[in-house]
Amino acid sequence: MNNNQKMAHEITYRLVDAGAADQKVMDACEKWVLEKLDAQPVSQRYKLPDGFVAVPRSLTAENGAKAALIGEFNLEYNLVCHERFGEGCDDCSGEGRWINSIPVDWTTIKEIWAKAIEHFDSSAPEAP
Repeated sequence: MNNNQKMAHEITYRLVDAGAADQKVMDACEKWVLEKLDAQPVSQRYKLPDGFVAVPRSLTAENGAKAALIGEFNLEYNLVCHERFGEGCDDCSGEGRWINSIPVDWTTIKEIWAKAIEHFDSSAPEAP
């Protein structure tokens, strides 16, 4: 008896109470389980349409997204110097204004991602 046959036999006895079923039922169940265990894997890999990539539905530290994306996006805004309109100011280097940048937080990145997934999930093309 090979491994698949042993597994089929064990699964069959777990599915059907040996005292409550006759041998024909047991044999039929075992045959069915054995057929399922011997099923061949899918031979052709699914190909995404051109222009599409497979991505995770949500961003997590576990799937590497946090390490890849944290610190990649910044919100930049102009500040006007109120110190003598920039003369001798260390903050603006004497220019009278400067661009300040703050990183987009992880929660906001995940919310943007979820919204994009929601959009593309609802408009995804039919599988070939």
